Amino acid sequence: METKTQMAISLYQQGKIKASMALFSRFKIGFTPEQRRVLQIAYECTSDERNDAFYTSIGIDVGSMISQAHRIIKTKYNI
Repeated sequence: METKTQMAISLYQQGKIKASMALFSRFKIGFTPEQRRVLQIAYECTSDERNDAFYTSIGIDVGSMISQAHRIIKTKYNI
């Protein structure tokens, strides 16, 4: 049986970023609170463009958050 981690990594490697971010954004173990926040924001912004506008309106650089999320995943799982 494939674990959620394996499934998320597999989806990420297949280029299914939205689906993989949906899983990674719910992980609690193995990530700092700051990393979890970045992953959650990145997922919310990839799932709905209205969230981009919201986060931008409160001063969060959405592009930077998405880039950070990719770095976190690639670093953590050696992808």
